[in-house]
Amino acid sequence: MKSYDEKIAQLIDEDKLLYIPANRIVTLVFAIICTVFVVFNLIQGEPLISALNGVVAIVMYFSYFTIIRFGTLKIAMPVVIVMLTGLIVTYILNGGHEGFGATWVLLIPLVAVYTLRPKVAIGYQLFIAALLIVAFYSPLFAYCYPYSEAIRTRLPVIYVIEVAIGILLKRNMAQSEKYKDKLLRQNIEYKEKAEAASKAKSDFLANMSHEIRTPINAILGNDELILRESKEADALEYAKNIKTSSKALLALINDILDFSKIESGKLSIIPVEYKLDSLLRDSCNLVIMRAADKGLKLQTEVEFAAPSVLLGDEIRIRQICTNLLTNAIKYTESGFVKLNVYTTIGEKELINLVIEVQDSGIGISKNNLKYLFDSFSRIEEKSHRDIEGSGLGLAITKQLVDLMNGSIQVESILGKGTTFKVVLPQKIISANPIGEFKLFANEELPAYHENFQAPDAKILVVDDVSMNLKVFVGLLKRTLVQIDTAISGEECIKKASEKKYDLIFLDHMMPNMDGIETFQKLQAMGTVNQNTPTIMLTANAIEGAKERYLGEGFCNYLSKPIHADQLEKMIQEYLPRNLIK
Repeated sequence: MKSYDEKIAQLIDEDKLLYIPANRIVTLVFAIICTVFVVFNLIQGEPLISALNGVVAIVMYFSYFTIIRFGTLKIAMPVVIVMLTGLIVTYILNGGHEGFGATWVLLIPLVAVYTLRPKVAIGYQLFIAALLIVAFYSPLFAYCYPYSEAIRTRLPVIYVIEVAIGILLKRNMAQSEKYKDKLLRQNIEYKEKAEAASKAKSDFLANMSHEIRTPINAILGNDELILRESKEADALEYAKNIKTSSKALLALINDILDFSKIESGKLSIIPVEYKLDSLLRDSCNLVIMRAADKGLKLQTEVEFAAPSVLLGDEIRIRQICTNLLTNAIKYTESGFVKLNVYTTIGEKELINLVIEVQDSGIGISKNNLKYLFDSFSRIEEKSHRDIEGSGLGLAITKQLVDLMNGSIQVESILGKGTTFKVVLPQKIISANPIGEFKLFANEELPAYHENFQAPDAKILVVDDVSMNLKVFVGLLKRTLVQIDTAISGEECIKKASEKKYDLIFLDHMMPNMDGIETFQKLQAMGTVNQNTPTIMLTANAIEGAKERYLGEGFCNYLSKPIHADQLEKMIQEYLPRNLIK
């Protein structure tokens, strides 16, 4: 189905854009005039003429609605031609000089000029002129015009003048049309360029996110190994700081990626069942250390009777909570940050999950409230230059709330604090009350312990970055899995042809032969690993990536940076059960 711009462009190319509305207007006007004449004819006791005008009126009304429905000159132009011809014939047969009949002839050139295409308009006016000449210089004239001979001499002259004026007006109108057509073409071109620029920007953000996530994978991976193996207090403290900063950087990259998804319309809301208390606890635990570092008290107040299990996009709701809490902590130097959660009755079978985040921070002036949700914008940036952030958090929060058919409100008093209120429609899965909400936050990182051991399992991991290979091997050291590495698609094919593996991990973005091409070649060659479960390793987090990989035949995919627990769970899922201890 053609878009609106494509239809407009086609009308411009076919020189039709301004004729269709003109046909509509003229047809409707004459339909109304004929309706009025029907009434006058009935009053004057002329039923035959009244019936004739009634038929013309019905045809005009039908034509008007037909033109509106189909919007095409294939219907509009013949309708107008038949209409004008019918009017001139009526003029001739009714003695033209009576009942305002002469006005039909005087209107025809103007109507033809403004409703018909140039060549058709000129040809049609010549046709009407010929029709008038035949009528005026034939016995029909004496029958229809017994009163005056003057009409025979005056009307042709007036008609010629009208035609000349019509042609001049047409020429002027044609120039105006060309100018309007040029403007419309420019608007369409500008829109196409804007869309292309928006797509280029989204693609750039997605590619940059991919490129940045790759080194973050190595940073977080090596940091995890330090946390696992180091016994020195100072080293562990440094590693914790690296982990905190890396996660902050990763969150920033994810914000940029989410923003590009939302702008391109590729971010989807995926409802799942989730436990409300777990979602709130996770959100608070992500920011509680940050609040503690600033000496802030993180308070929570959750409705005792709130439903325990709901249906909604758990990941995006947690993101909204975390964004609001993080924002409150950033702009609060002393006092508290409070999370207040309760429910209200919604529409149909839904409830409204209300999330309020209140702080005792610096507040927002009334003049700045309207800029609060602007992308890449930070209010009073000069005075807040020491506060980190990209200006995307609240913009993304607002867009996520809109995608979930919710609402967000802000109340703030400059110098005293701010309250954000988010209302999200959710479906109840379990109405059992959540009960007393307790916030558990362990400041000490839990000691790592492997989830399984599989000393007889053989895994091949392929990545063109040697540091990523070292991280992968290091993360699985305590599982005792036998791991072979390959640094290219070619090396992968060579090793997979010589040895049977229980599981293969393939990086996507590799030079010469990427992960998908490597996988396709492995399948085509019919090696001993043709049926080996293969998992895509990728920093590609754009919408549709998972569907693409599964469609290519991969059994799953793991996004970078790799989290150790996710990696172990995935290996457990796909390794043969007899190999896992």
